Amino acid sequence: MPFIWVYWACFISASLIRSIHRRRHFKALPKIDRKELPGMLLSFLGMAIFPLLYTLTDWLVSANYTLHPAMGTLGAIVMFLSVVIIAKAHKDLGSQWTHTPKQVDHPELITRGIYAPIRHPMYTAHFLWGISQSLLLWNWIAGFGFLIGFVVFCPLRLKLEEANLRQTFGQRYDQYAATTPRFVPKLW
Repeated sequence: MPFIWVYWACFISASLIRSIHRRRHFKALPKIDRKELPGMLLSFLGMAIFPLLYTLTDWLVSANYTLHPAMGTLGAIVMFLSVVIIAKAHKDLGSQWTHTPKQVDHPELITRGIYAPIRHPMYTAHFLWGISQSLLLWNWIAGFGFLIGFVVFCPLRLKLEEANLRQTFGQRYDQYAATTPRFVPKLW
């Protein structure tokens, strides 16, 4: 478990970023839609519970695997990048961020900062997180738990979020979507 400390350092950093952001911008968070609970539970299991079990117990030891240490180093770099993207996305969204696809009281379409080259940097960051988690936590359950949950959850949530953005912003969002990739910026 040589790279496990990197995982937990990044987990704590991302949690602090989100917590500070919530306190700064919200008195009360919007209620979670019941349709989203299974996906959020999958994410929580994969990002927190399975890694905790892997770290603190030997319950998952039969699912361990070994990688070359260079892969762990790559995982650390990618995990750090995902935390940077999460921090930048929160900063650029400001009070427009919510943990649900629903809009805030006074919606504004954010197309600046990290939202200029990609429409959904949080999803990009979480996909990178899932990849890096498998390179840092060398266990089939703890390493891939979040990525599997994310791959199941993301398309459903993205559909809700984009429908809400189209309903709220109409043609402005359609123009933004037509010129801005969802997850990966244009490289040239």
